[in-house]
Amino acid sequence: MESRSQKGRIGVVLCIAIAAAMVAPPARSTTLGDLSRVTARAAIVVDKETEEVLFARNPNMPLPPASTTKLLTSVVAMKSGRLDRNVRVSKHASSMQPSKIWLKSGWTMNMRDLVYAMLIKSANDASVVVAEGVAGSVQNFSRRMNSTAKSIGARRSNFVNPNGLPARGHYSTAADLAVIVKHALTIPGMRGMMSQRTKTIRPRSGSRRAIKLRTTNKLLGKRPYKLIGKTGYTRRAKRCFAGAASLAGREVIVVVLGSNDLWGDLDLLVDYGLKPPAPAPDWSNETGWRQALAEPSVPKQAITKAPKQAPRVIAQGDRGRVVAEPRFRFHVQVASLRSKTIAQDLLRRVTERGYPAVVERVEDRGTVLYRVVVREFADRVIARRVARDLSRELRLETQIVAVRG
Repeated sequence: MESRSQKGRIGVVLCIAIAAAMVAPPARSTTLGDLSRVTARAAIVVDKETEEVLFARNPNMPLPPASTTKLLTSVVAMKSGRLDRNVRVSKHASSMQPSKIWLKSGWTMNMRDLVYAMLIKSANDASVVVAEGVAGSVQNFSRRMNSTAKSIGARRSNFVNPNGLPARGHYSTAADLAVIVKHALTIPGMRGMMSQRTKTIRPRSGSRRAIKLRTTNKLLGKRPYKLIGKTGYTRRAKRCFAGAASLAGREVIVVVLGSNDLWGDLDLLVDYGLKPPAPAPDWSNETGWRQALAEPSVPKQAITKAPKQAPRVIAQGDRGRVVAEPRFRFHVQVASLRSKTIAQDLLRRVTERGYPAVVERVEDRGTVLYRVVVREFADRVIARRVARDLSRELRLETQIVAVRG
């Protein structure tokens, strides 16, 4: 029989294993097809260095951003030059609904501490104190928010409060929030603030209570990649997030709006965004073509074991059926453009994604067009998958053309 000490050690090992399994990320094998499981109404993943959009779903759809609004509030506060000032808590600020840090009217708080409270704890009351301390009122601060957003390129948003609580006319887009995140990361100190899991702050006057802040970002410090940013939630907005993920020298900006499974969505999107680019395929032989088509959008099995088209019966005689094997190939037309330069750029984007594309020069009613085409699929099913995936990645209307021979 096992001794009590042996059983105890086994129990500890099992507890550690279970805990590790609970926080372990999924295997880094997410493909574009896997992203169909993302529940968000809108999402975007952008390479921070190259600004290439790696994934997008409804990136320009106006949606309530909930507390991701506080990222822009923090940007305006940190650029105001007033972070070292102390500001008084108003009755209006103390009346905000949770999430909050329960500030009381008449207390004095340091502005920098309030920014920490917004970014770590998502405190709605702290946001209003910041707005009133920087601009005198929520209305004046909202004007600064909108002016700042437009100046950095986030032009499809409108903010009417500093905390993201439901309000008519308060909206943003996944693409705009990605712009705001990118700008926020250029502000000294912002990255460090978003990276903290806990912090303790105190009023400067009116109370001696220690206010303990704990992050709402449940993945911070729980994954091999580092995910920083701002969460958000209201019943209408559902789960939201705007931030950045980094691993092994790469960083992507990721925004999710209207999610039913925020942490699952983020795991899929970040895993896909940070996955190292596939090596350049070898187009000199059929194996290279198959490998390139199999990653990232078309499963390898779908190509190596594609169902054959059934023989077509063309006659029936005394000696049995006379059949002819079908002789169709399928091309995916990505786009037809008047500019050769733009067509070549699109060709580069398609081939970088692992598709064997070419540019064809065609004439249509006297007009010269440059058509980007992914050629030579023996099976229509595979062509449809490629057309679908390219439509999602590049936001273009693709066509499938059957060619005899």
